[in-house]
Amino acid sequence: MRDLQAEQELESVLRDLRGGRGRAVLVIEPNPDHQSKLARLISVNGHRAIATSTLEGAHSFLRAFPVELVLLAEELCGNNPLRAVAAMVAERPLARILIMVNADPDDSGVRAVRDQALEYVPRPLASRAVAGVLAG
Repeated sequence: MRDLQAEQELESVLRDLRGGRGRAVLVIEPNPDHQSKLARLISVNGHRAIATSTLEGAHSFLRAFPVELVLLAEELCGNNPLRAVAAMVAERPLARILIMVNADPDDSGVRAVRDQALEYVPRPLASRAVAGVLAG
């Protein structure tokens, strides 16, 4: 059930990228395996995947590239996801930022993200959802 919900959430968020090829997606993921898997799936489908494992690296990429979508691992947000997102919005105001949360969507931490009006998707992100949406 959780995998299906993750797929549906991701499809909804990435649907806007179907209109064209070569869109820039920034993956901010500390786990090297997850980072490379997401980046590879995005790239294979004709989009530019930019990946980093730190917020500092993310800010450098946001300044340099016309990123349209950011996939941000929740553990990099610290105790205040709103602050992390606000800093990214300052760098790239039109980018859509999606927090990838590790917990169940009904968990209190996820509810806190929701209460702060941030977008999220539960992990694990299903690879077929990424591939299908980006293949558009």
